[in-house]
Amino acid sequence: MSSDIAIRDARNDDAPALSILLTQLGYPQDGAFVIKKLRELSERVSSKVFVAEESGTVLGFLSFDSAPAFHREGSIGTITAMCVLEPKRGRGIGRQLIEHAESFAKEAGCVRIAVASGMQRLDTHQFYLNLGYEEKTKRFIKEL
Repeated sequence: MSSDIAIRDARNDDAPALSILLTQLGYPQDGAFVIKKLRELSERVSSKVFVAEESGTVLGFLSFDSAPAFHREGSIGTITAMCVLEPKRGRGIGRQLIEHAESFAKEAGCVRIAVASGMQRLDTHQFYLNLGYEEKTKRFIKEL
């Protein structure tokens, strides 16, 4: 695990790096789109975008949101997207991002945190299982 990694809130000047990471995740977007999304999410108290940075270089990101649970006390946090630069994977950066998001979620009153991962991302599934996440539900999606 790398100890020189800093986790911080994303800024507009991170847009080029975030654009590259979104492309690696399979969702190519340009910097203008990233800046628009950062602005939208910054208006929501329940949303955060964190970046992992080393020596001024963004190596990964995690986006998070939460909503009050209807069926129980507290809120449910959701990791909406996460990616670490391909050549930097395996160094504990993803784990640090997750731990940071979990701390934020607890402070925000979340009693549970969820993450969805594409069926084809078997390595990612193992990553989450290794961090204590359990496969508990099926998620159904319909494009509108």
